[in-house]
Amino acid sequence: MKKITLIILIFLLSLSLCAQEENKRYDFLIDSLETVTANSDNSSHSNLEKFNNILLLSRLNWKLGNAINANNYIKQCESFIELIKVDSHKLNAQVELGHVLIHEFRNYDLGIVIAEKSLEIAEELGDEEIISAQFFEVGIANVFSFRSERAIECFKNGLQYAPDNTKLKAQALFRISEIYFQLKEMDSANFYFDEFIKESEYISPIETQGLYLQKYRATKDYDKAIEVVNSLIIHTDTINWFDRMVYYYAVKTQFYGLKGDFESAIKVGLDGYEIGQKYNLIKEKHDVLSVLIPIFDTIKDYKNSLTYSRIYWDLELQINNTEAQNEQLRKDREKDKIELEKEQLEGEKKTLELNSKNQQQYFLYSGIFVFVIISLFFFRAYRQKKKDNEVIRNQKKMVEVAHKEIKDSINYAERIQSCFLATKSLLDQNLRDSFVYFKPKDIVSGDFYWAQNLSNNKFILVNADSTGHGVPGAIMSVLNISAIEKSIEKGSVNPADIFNDTRKTIIERLKRDGSDGGGKDGMDASIISFDFSNNKIEYCAAQNPIWIIRQGVLIDIKGERMPIGKHQKDNIPFVGGEFLIETGDVIYMITDGYQDQFGGDNGKKFKVRSFKELLISISHLSMNEQKEILHNETVKWQRDLEQVDDICVIGILV
Repeated sequence: MKKITLIILIFLLSLSLCAQEENKRYDFLIDSLETVTANSDNSSHSNLEKFNNILLLSRLNWKLGNAINANNYIKQCESFIELIKVDSHKLNAQVELGHVLIHEFRNYDLGIVIAEKSLEIAEELGDEEIISAQFFEVGIANVFSFRSERAIECFKNGLQYAPDNTKLKAQALFRISEIYFQLKEMDSANFYFDEFIKESEYISPIETQGLYLQKYRATKDYDKAIEVVNSLIIHTDTINWFDRMVYYYAVKTQFYGLKGDFESAIKVGLDGYEIGQKYNLIKEKHDVLSVLIPIFDTIKDYKNSLTYSRIYWDLELQINNTEAQNEQLRKDREKDKIELEKEQLEGEKKTLELNSKNQQQYFLYSGIFVFVIISLFFFRAYRQKKKDNEVIRNQKKMVEVAHKEIKDSINYAERIQSCFLATKSLLDQNLRDSFVYFKPKDIVSGDFYWAQNLSNNKFILVNADSTGHGVPGAIMSVLNISAIEKSIEKGSVNPADIFNDTRKTIIERLKRDGSDGGGKDGMDASIISFDFSNNKIEYCAAQNPIWIIRQGVLIDIKGERMPIGKHQKDNIPFVGGEFLIETGDVIYMITDGYQDQFGGDNGKKFKVRSFKELLISISHLSMNEQKEILHNETVKWQRDLEQVDDICVIGILV
């Protein structure tokens, strides 16, 4: 028994020594990167993981002052981006690398190259938000590189894609106006300044006030500039941002000097200096005096000029000494690091020599111990496996029962949802010919199609995409249908009136969901009221378009850019419209599921343009043939990828 105990202790000691040695040899992050690189394949996901690790190493080396290592890792990042096969993954990597190069490394030229590559991929994918953001990144890099004209061009291009009422749009307008003020091009500066003010709620008040200062400095309206600086001083005092407050005192001093009010300039400058003195703000005191001393010289107060000039140069010396001390401290840390690494290497060398002498003895005792442990392990595992198999059998039965119950419930929900959809007989009775290609992502769907004869003897048809898919989407679709039916019961017959009333009902019902401001769910939808006796349709389109193909030419009735539900534009009524139809026209009502499906050789979206071209090419065929081709094309495009959304396409032959 004593011998076995001794063997166990020796083996544990050997494991401890090995663990200590490994901890000394390897840094966790580098070890993680090497493991990923050695063991992962060349799939897009693995290459993206490699890229993220290497970019992190580059940033850490940059912060530690190891610029050569940091730039070497950046080159590796570029190589790994080329290996990423999925465009969406490649785009995310390009965006991240460009941002780090521009905002952390200040490598503007390379950052611009990477951001422009991101633009190419984003344009292929049709991702307007990223297109706008990358134009903004290239614009910022050109600002820092003093290429004003190119920066303005980039910001203007980004504005074409930037969503309304966003911080991104506000910042682009801010930058354009700021550059024009600096160039003294006042008409352009004032135009973009006014546009910026409309969006200024989406950026910080300090940034907004800063642009006002640019404007008033350029127009020499020093009184208004001083008013703005006063508000900034009050704001910084409120939040105890004293170094920034002293900076604004220096700016205010300068404006009084430009105005010729030297008495006020001196008073403000000295007040700012006293605040800097109170909080020992060396650089900020230096900045105030750099403005104040020329004013003393202007009014020939050479005594104060000399007094504060001495203080100014003392502060200059302190700033330079601090920078020199920081540089020396960095060098000392680097030297200490080298000495520590030498000591660690010496210690490792001695440890290796000691381990070499005792290695045979460790292996002998370790082998015996491992043999005993393995024997006990297999015996215990055999007994445990018998118990586990019984548990697994019982759990499998429970899972099968639960799965059947869930599937039965969803199938029953599908039957309930189908009761709300337009029947084939109703469509056949009221339309010359039509098809409905309805392909839910799951068993039940957020997309739905609904129809009804109106009191004015017209026939109405709705195609809608409710928020979500699966069970939540299906529940939302039932709520949306009931809201439409309620609107019609109240007497609404015009499509726009129906959507306006439906939106009110949805917002009112979702107020009780418990979230702040009520739920923002609803639907994107299109609705058509058919008046065949007068050869026209009345329509309303909320986000989703209506397409009409006449003699091989597609007419695009674009959707109004707001959903049916709570939204920042929910106080704006839907307008809708009328359209004269001709015999042989083919009308298509769509949701976004078909064109948003990923697939093809490169895993890209099918996209709207391809969808339009497909419909034009088959519009002359019968409705049944069109439906079959739509199904075959999406199966062919999707391949083995997952369906991303519900699909609902309705075709009507006039």
